[in-house]
Amino acid sequence: MYIFLNKPKSSFGARIWASVDIFVILCSVVNLVVESYGNKNRSPGDTSTPYFAVDATCVSFFTLDILLRCLVAPVLKTFFTKPLNWFDLLAIMPFYLELSLGSFMRSGAMDNNIIMPFKILR
Repeated sequence: MYIFLNKPKSSFGARIWASVDIFVILCSVVNLVVESYGNKNRSPGDTSTPYFAVDATCVSFFTLDILLRCLVAPVLKTFFTKPLNWFDLLAIMPFYLELSLGSFMRSGAMDNNIIMPFKILR
């Protein structure tokens, strides 16, 4: 399973998984661009928009991918010493931060511009 998730050329199924991963990344990027360009009146922490639904789906896939790679890593310490794994973890953090601080952000106590740079890093 470790080779399947980390070596796309190892099998046909691994290529499919890597292709789906790239497709989800592209969907996430397009969603971010469309959301930031076309929806200026969106209140921070709003979970009722289609943008949030697409973002939640993409982040769910990314979370599943990270968890699977972490669970099947031969040496857990090695998993956490690789910079790309940290980038993956940092990429999903803004979503969970926005989700957990949603009501706080809707009250106007926190500006959405604080989370946007982290979304862009994704």
